[in-house]
Amino acid sequence: MHNGKHSDKLSSAIPFCEDWLTVVNQLADLVMIVDLNHEILAVNHAVTEITGLSEEEIIGRKCYQVFHAADKPADACPVELLKQSPGI
Repeated sequence: MHNGKHSDKLSSAIPFCEDWLTVVNQLADLVMIVDLNHEILAVNHAVTEITGLSEEEIIGRKCYQVFHAADKPADACPVELLKQSPGI
């Protein structure tokens, strides 16, 4: 996100992607976009600072791999809870 790099999936999903990413990248808070398969589509600069990884090393990987060094989602994973919500 902070170097203008993000998953191609994200560009097709969000027509105003570049403007939105520019704004989000200015935030000091960690921001990432993750799909329902846990794949990281974009991150802001704060994520790369906290993880010590580059965008290239993060985008396309599963969030649980990057943040928990795990091979599967945690039991209380927010993505898994969202997937269980009606209408998803």
